[in-house]
Order: sequence, then structure tokens, then C-alpha cells
Amino acid sequence: MENSTILFFGGGRWARILILACINLKKKNWNIVVYTPRNSLGMQSWIDQNDLSEKVEVISDLTCIKNEIQAAIVVNAVKDHVSSINWALDQGIAVMVEKPMALNSVDLLFLLNKAKQQNVALVPAHIFLFCDYLYQFKEILVSEDEIETISIDWVDPKNEVRYSEVKTYDASLYVIADWLPHIMSILSMVIPTPILDTKFNELELQHGGAEVWLSLSSGNIPIQVSMAREGSARLRLLQIKSNTGKTYSINFTKEPGEIFVDGKLVKNETTWGQENRPTIKMVNSFLTLVESGKEDDALKVDIALKTCQLLDEMYPIYSKKRRKWLRDTNHLITDQAGIRYGLKEQRSVQLTNNKVIKWEEFVN
Repeated sequence: MENSTILFFGGGRWARILILACINLKKKNWNIVVYTPRNSLGMQSWIDQNDLSEKVEVISDLTCIKNEIQAAIVVNAVKDHVSSINWALDQGIAVMVEKPMALNSVDLLFLLNKAKQQNVALVPAHIFLFCDYLYQFKEILVSEDEIETISIDWVDPKNEVRYSEVKTYDASLYVIADWLPHIMSILSMVIPTPILDTKFNELELQHGGAEVWLSLSSGNIPIQVSMAREGSARLRLLQIKSNTGKTYSINFTKEPGEIFVDGKLVKNETTWGQENRPTIKMVNSFLTLVESGKEDDALKVDIALKTCQLLDEMYPIYSKKRRKWLRDTNHLITDQAGIRYGLKEQRSVQLTNNKVIKWEEFVN
């Protein structure tokens, strides 16, 4: 396929990272069109600074598209995912979507059914399914040992630089919806039962919803997940305890990470080659699907679907507990930062849904 064109929906940090991944593939003469009505000037400035004008074009109106589009990558705000995917499917364009694909199973099933009816590929961008170090960790797990417990700790600091850019979060996207796709991707690689069998048990929160604890289970295996935004330092830690008493852990706070067995370091990789970067591998997998129809298990939708089903269960409970936390007047003294976080998140959700709710209605 020569002179093929990829359409990007979105002009933020992750869009720029995946654009560079497409360019670094160098396997085809892919041209890139970026549709970002909210950040067209910022994107154009980035293109000029990186001397990419021959490969990347910015538009603020979809009617400005000149060439036939062969593939689309959706990396805009989650609230815009459904409309962006829907537009691409109507044009018969294969689509890869940044997590979460949707915020509920109704929207996702609608899109998946539409893609099936039109015989167009619609796949998730689950980046951790393309991380070699997690597969290496899986190989180190002793096959004859049974997993007894799993715990995952996931923390982002308030201010962080990733890929040479300041990382921020979408305030309208509550932390569970933001990170559960990552958690489910990783769990799918280590739990012995199908990911679709994962069950939600309960959740707790603090700091206005910036800190959340999830209790999940897979068969008889309890899974504890701790999430925190605005933490003191970045943390990515997966720990597994076996029925023989052995502990296996991988700390990938700094990728590719370190693997430990019973506290002893067994694998430590400080760098990885360009060709092994997950972004490169993920984009390559999607474009290979577009070009040849060759499917990659890492692009299957089962994890995205299960994530949405869990979000359907979790959000009403999360929302109720957050309101209860905000009603506790003690937090006005003990955790003003948490109050600000919770109100900011709720306000962003209201704006996203085009609703106007008085604060007293919100906290009551």
C-alpha cells in the first residue's frame, strides 16, 4: 500500500507520541493527517519544531480531508471517542482507539456491532500488551505454582514529565476509568482464568476520589488494586504470591523495569531498543492489520469489553462514595486538596454532560 494516509483524532501528548511511532516505523510511505479542532495551532507548532511538515498535516475540519484515509487512530478526549469512532466507521475506515474505548458497555457494544456489520476493523490500543518485560515476567512465574494473591499499585505524581512532555490527566475521566484498561491488560497476562471471568467485589476511596482501592477476584484468586493521582512519586508495581509462599514482583516504574523472586533481583533491563518500544510494536500491529488483514491477539476487544462491564458496576458505587466523602465537613479542614480534586472532577463531568448542577445539589 503506497502513499497511504492515517487520520489521527486528537492533538495531545499521546497523539504526538503515536505520530512519532508511525513515522519511526519507516515500513510504508504513510502520510498523517491530524484532526484537532481544539489544538490545531499547538499541533502545527509542534510539527514545525520537529520538521515534520512533509509527513504530517493538521486540519480543524473533517471536510478538509483531501486524500483517501486507510486507517484512523483515536486519541482525543474520551468524551469524543464515540462520535469519532462512529464517523470513521461510516467512512469504512479501520480504527484503533486509545483506552478506554468507551465509558460504558452500551456505547462499546453499539460501536462493535456497527464495525461488524460494516466489516471494518475496530480495535483497542492496550499498550501494555506490547511490553516485552511483562511477557518476561510471565515466563518467570513458576508454572507448577498456583497464584494465591495478586496486588497492583499504580500511582502518578502531581507533576510528571513523560516522553519529554508534561503529563496531565483529563479531570472528567475518573481514575478508575482512566487506569482500569491498563490493569485489566496486565491481569490478562498473568491470571490463569479468562479475563472475562474477572469479578468486581468492592471499592473504597479517599482524597476526593484521587485515591481508590479496588477489590477484584479471578476464580479463587483475590486481586487488590491501589490507584492514586497526585501522589508523591510515580509507581508501577505488580506483586504475586504463590501457594508455595514464593513472591514474584515486577517494578516497572521506570521501564523496562526490574523483576524479583522472593526479593532477589533476577532481571534488570535499563534500556530497550527502538524496535522493541511498545508504541512502535502497537502501531505496527494495527497497520499490519490494515494492510494485510493479519490479526494480533493483542488487538482483541475482550479486555475493552470486560473493562466497560466493570465500569458499569463500579461507577454508581464510586459516585455515591465520592459524594459521601465530600459531604464529610471534616475534610474541609483535613484534606482541602481532596475537596478541590473531587469538586474539579465533578465539575468537569457536568460540563462534559452539558449539565448544570448546583454545588449544594451535588454534595447533597
